[in-house]
Amino acid sequence: MSERSPWTVLLVAHGTIAGEDEIPDFLREIRHGREAPPALIEEMRHRYRAIGGSPLLEQTTLQARALEERLGLPVRVAMRFSAPRIDSVLADLPPESEVCLVPMAPFSVPVYEAAVRRALEGLPHPPTLCSVEPWAKSPPLVAYWARVIAAALGPLRGSKAEAAPRLILTAHSLPSAVIAGGDRYQVEFESQVGAVLSAAGVHGVIAYQSQGKGGGSWLGPSLEERLDEAARAGERGVLLAPLGFLCEHVETLFDLDVEAKAHAERLGLSFSRLRTPGAAPNLIDALELAVSSVLSARAKEAASG
Repeated sequence: MSERSPWTVLLVAHGTIAGEDEIPDFLREIRHGREAPPALIEEMRHRYRAIGGSPLLEQTTLQARALEERLGLPVRVAMRFSAPRIDSVLADLPPESEVCLVPMAPFSVPVYEAAVRRALEGLPHPPTLCSVEPWAKSPPLVAYWARVIAAALGPLRGSKAEAAPRLILTAHSLPSAVIAGGDRYQVEFESQVGAVLSAAGVHGVIAYQSQGKGGGSWLGPSLEERLDEAARAGERGVLLAPLGFLCEHVETLFDLDVEAKAHAERLGLSFSRLRTPGAAPNLIDALELAVSSVLSARAKEAASG
């Protein structure tokens, strides 16, 4: 790609904190301006202390650097609910710039696109924004999960000495009202699960983890329900595949490795968990495909116009 290309790629992830003093503000943003109860703030302090802080920003930055090498284009990182803020990350771009948005939440592309467009409204000369399509079923990403799942289960499949663990594929839960309102998150996740299981040639069950603390109905079945179900069925153990996450952060390092593991062990289940892709080549392949599709479409539009 030419160094004079007007394109900048923007990876946007959920958000995290740099220190415990940021927790109240972070929770207020996630809760759309509502103050978090003191008990929730203290619980979040406990979680971040237990894992030594979230690596989300660091790992997203590594993903960006790997993608930048592939594309030969500048790739920037912003967070939806924390620093670095979307508007500040893009503020220095000239008005003729074009930004290709890649939400690092592939089941929620429209939600992230709307958030970025709102942020751009505050800039005096916002760049042109284009977003990738939902990309959870990108062949390289499906291939990554199929490979690591098959490798983890391979030594135990068909074994007479020990039953293979129950495979549970997880994503973050959402309020049921969001899904009822037309959000395609559940459809996108469960479609990806089907593709991964088919490619791996294995069976598994879906669970929705990390339900919010504010009450109300949330998308399920929950991970706790799936663990209870495995114990009642006489399973020896579980293998968790966190398909809904592209890198490690509090929802994997605490909600799975601490909370879910403890629950499984109380039930007498052995517990193992696959790592998230991070900057694995397959994930960078998927990101490259998503961006290249946008750039190719824009080039065709320009040529025909």
